[in-house]
Amino acid sequence: MTDFVPVWASMQAGLPVLILHLALTTFLWGIALALAHGLSKWRFGRDDARENHAVTLVHGGEALALALPLAAALAGSVNAADNLLWGGVVALVQLGWSLLSVLAMRAIVRRVGQGDMSAAIHLIGVRLGFALLNSAAIGS
Repeated sequence: MTDFVPVWASMQAGLPVLILHLALTTFLWGIALALAHGLSKWRFGRDDARENHAVTLVHGGEALALALPLAAALAGSVNAADNLLWGGVVALVQLGWSLLSVLAMRAIVRRVGQGDMSAAIHLIGVRLGFALLNSAAIGS
């Protein structure tokens, strides 16, 4: 039978670190989501955004696109400061890409505003694709 004491000691040492890093990353994700929502031309709570499923889909895709590089930064961080620094950097890079994608694909964005689901999926694909590249860059 395996001695349980080292396992328990490992849990006692590691659990606070897990909770801290997860809390910091979730905090960064919340800030990034708030910034993304503030920069978006579509606002939740307004009738045009609430009834437009394409807009809701884009907001959900943006949440995932922001979470991916933050998860990669979390996976590669060595301490809380590292997590905060690089998590903030990748979140800002991802937000910058989202703004560029809106400027570069105005016709797609306009179609999303009109409720076009295929345009929403296209916009999400572009943002998720960059999120994967952003994640790989921070992970290397």
